[in-house]
Amino acid sequence: MTSNAGVPDTVLDEARQDDELRAALAPLRALVDAQIDAVCDAIVAPAPLPEAMRYAVAGGGKRLRPIMVLAAHDAAMHDRRGVGRERAAQLGVALEFVHAYSLVHDDLPAMDDDTMRRGMPTVHVAYGEAVAILVGDALLTEAFRVAADALAPRPELAVRAVLELARAAGADGMVGGQVLDILADKAAVRPTPDATLAMHAKKTGALFVAACRLGAIAADASAEATEALGEFGTELGAAFQMSDDLLDALAGGADDGHEHAVNLTASLGARAVIERTYRATDAAARQLQRLPGDVEALDRVAAWVRGRASDVERTLQP
Repeated sequence: MTSNAGVPDTVLDEARQDDELRAALAPLRALVDAQIDAVCDAIVAPAPLPEAMRYAVAGGGKRLRPIMVLAAHDAAMHDRRGVGRERAAQLGVALEFVHAYSLVHDDLPAMDDDTMRRGMPTVHVAYGEAVAILVGDALLTEAFRVAADALAPRPELAVRAVLELARAAGADGMVGGQVLDILADKAAVRPTPDATLAMHAKKTGALFVAACRLGAIAADASAEATEALGEFGTELGAAFQMSDDLLDALAGGADDGHEHAVNLTASLGARAVIERTYRATDAAARQLQRLPGDVEALDRVAAWVRGRASDVERTLQP
């Protein structure tokens, strides 16, 4: 389907849903952005490192992961035992730094060799390859300092948060997922659906789980609330990546220029992936019923992910 202006309806629907999500999450984003600015302003390092780090972090995007930290904190709160929303937002900054570092390194010539991201030159194009590598190194290291500082009044929570961040970002999390992606790209055959899902769970899902569990830690949540938020993050992370695969396939970029790039739609077909996305968002929504606090923001994110799959479904022939 195409609009009168010649723009595919799916593109218009996706843009509308993105705008609606941004509006709904604007108060949380404002708090996250203020903390990102404060942390970036405090960076002391030789030029051009502070400027390049800010460039890497300030490159647009929805700030979905740090917002989810704050939203998970709000959803888990029930007796104000935690460190408060401002420090929860600082914890979100730590996660956003990990996410930003991963994008800087992904864009490098040795990895995906991308020259543009969100309409701007990538960091290695803007500042050079050597500086880009060091920007990623600095962002990752700074993330752990920010996390520790955010929860400094509660050292026992700070230890838990640093461990959570390390697990999500490290060899058995996001970095491990990136390795699986590289190996799949070089393989002689396309990976199986199970292998693709395993890669997604590490490369993408690990940070979604961390976002929710970090929010629970900041709230000093109960074991049940922490478990529910972890399950929410697991299901939402899976659904988010599957919806990304659907949109990439619809745009004709399922293979991203690589012969055996990892895309679940290429293995299972669009309708099967849409159904899996629906099941995952439904499972995520059910976890919200177990939480004592304000779940509206998390519910909005889950509905937005489901809507991305729904947009693709409307393009398919009956």
